[in-house]
Amino acid sequence: MSQIKSRIKDILIENSKALSLESEFESNSLNKWNKVVLKWLRDKKQYSRFKNFLFISQNILAFVSLLISFFIRNIQPVVFAYIILILSGLLIFFVNLVYKFYPDDYDKFEQEVKNLKLISLSERLAAKLAIFDKLNDHDIIDDREIIDQISYRVKAYEEMDESVQEVVKNCINPISRFSSSRETNVRLNYDDLDLSEEEKIKLCQITMEISGIAQDLFGGKGYTSKLYLRSIKKFRDEEVEALVAFSRFPIKEDFGSSWIKSRGNLSSVWECLEKGHEKIVDISKEGLYYKSFLAICLPGRIGVLAIHNEDNDVFENNVGKLECKALALVTRQLIIESLDLKTL
Repeated sequence: MSQIKSRIKDILIENSKALSLESEFESNSLNKWNKVVLKWLRDKKQYSRFKNFLFISQNILAFVSLLISFFIRNIQPVVFAYIILILSGLLIFFVNLVYKFYPDDYDKFEQEVKNLKLISLSERLAAKLAIFDKLNDHDIIDDREIIDQISYRVKAYEEMDESVQEVVKNCINPISRFSSSRETNVRLNYDDLDLSEEEKIKLCQITMEISGIAQDLFGGKGYTSKLYLRSIKKFRDEEVEALVAFSRFPIKEDFGSSWIKSRGNLSSVWECLEKGHEKIVDISKEGLYYKSFLAICLPGRIGVLAIHNEDNDVFENNVGKLECKALALVTRQLIIESLDLKTL
């Protein structure tokens, strides 16, 4: 089996497990019925005639076989008669096999056909996804061109609120130790980001659409999402890296917490970015409005997409690398378009 064919099967099995439908994709049964159904089994009358034809044919062939077997005793030589007998037996077997394929009830038959068409549709979609999956994996090499353009959109830390400056100062201090990653988060005001109203709307549209599509991808309800973009700026001659919240949905008083990179005690979103792939985090014990979230590293490590849910196990067994790859690539492209970023 080719790599793409194998991947198609893997995609079907992976995505059907959640609904216990993986056995439906063990073989493609559509070809058994497709030609017959499309050509002439279109209504109950035709269907009944076909069933009657199979039933009568089966009985006639059986009767003919009995006659042949009776006359064989009196015929010498009997090679030709034996051949006819064997062929009749094969025909009986074939007709009986075909007859069993078709339910007695036409409505049930029609439902079976619809199910097979849905399976065929799923296989087509899986084939398209498998081709997409063969694209090169997004690497974890920093795309500094994009990161630098994002960094220009963040105001200098010296111009921000003193509470923000204090957290930044602690994070870049080599002797600082943190008991919790929450000590490394800051809340930036709208004025701390250089975004036009149109750009804010476009970025909000990204997180809004992702919150909506998450329900179809992972099931359940109660999804919110947040977009962190990576910024590298100077503060008191020290380089400061941060994952800055540029958008969230639903929108509240601001975009929520941003995270300064620190030594030793990284936040979950920074861990995701450092490793370069998705991460599922259970935070049900922290008493927040969400209990778990899926963090996805964006290509070129330009940021992190975080999808939150009010349930603490909604992402388990529902998140595949294919969905994360698609979300990462699409989110990156939408960010580039929304902020009119220049790429190589």
